[in-house]
Amino acid sequence: MRRWRNLTSPKTIFAISQLGATNAWLLGTSEGLWRYTAGDGACEPIAEPLKGTLLTAVAAHGDAASESAGSLILVGASDGIAYSSDGGASWTAGALREPAQIAHIVLSPDFDRDGIAFAATTGHGLLRSTDRGQSWVYRNFGLPDHEVTAVALSPMFAVDGMLFVAVTGGLFYSLNRGESWRLSPIEPEALPLAGIAFARSVLIVGSETRGLYHSTNRGVNWHKRSAFSSGPISALAVSPDETRIAVATPMVVALSSDYGETWERTEGRMPRDPLALWVGDDGTILCGTQRDGLWIYG
Repeated sequence: MRRWRNLTSPKTIFAISQLGATNAWLLGTSEGLWRYTAGDGACEPIAEPLKGTLLTAVAAHGDAASESAGSLILVGASDGIAYSSDGGASWTAGALREPAQIAHIVLSPDFDRDGIAFAATTGHGLLRSTDRGQSWVYRNFGLPDHEVTAVALSPMFAVDGMLFVAVTGGLFYSLNRGESWRLSPIEPEALPLAGIAFARSVLIVGSETRGLYHSTNRGVNWHKRSAFSSGPISALAVSPDETRIAVATPMVVALSSDYGETWERTEGRMPRDPLALWVGDDGTILCGTQRDGLWIYG
């Protein structure tokens, strides 16, 4: 039977990104960049130049722990973004117009071809890069405020150019890769939002106070889920094959394999105060917490 187990170091984990198809993950933490490897259960710091740096976002492409062609690591901190293409041995600052505190970094599903990435900031809106993280520009036309709490790209982004962002004042979508934004009609009581996730034809968002909402028509209409119908949602994650959804509250982590219709609560002593969530195709879950390290369910 599956149970949670805990690795207490590092204590605070803000972001989790899998290293390609490997059994390893990068962790953005209050103590720099760490790598967790399944099997041996090792969790260790990497990227000596970032040692001790508070990293609030991380995204990896390819086998980014090596120097293989096309591999890339992007990290976000309180003052901007940096990238590495040699497994973290060396880093270059991404070019930003001004320093910005980064909350999330997401890569295009077609990153190999288009090199597009987005970064959510806590006060400057949404940043977009079209050159694999080397330079960044703001894409805020139509957004009423610039505190971005969540961002998600359509699985068909290469075709439809669609993405959603949650800001303090609402949920917005773009059909032109972030060039302009339109309001999505979710009820005002749902705001602010703590997460957005695409699972094939279903779009799910988590409210900081009113549970889960879902849409089956790309945000045209929204409905509350019967499970998690109230209270705070801390984090959402969708598996790479988009068949499993994980949701975390301050006290519970649960898993759905039917696009959020029903939920199975995970077993055993659970992580508290989750900040970051990752879920695999087989239902394995990684959860980064505020003060209690990394938790693994599997």
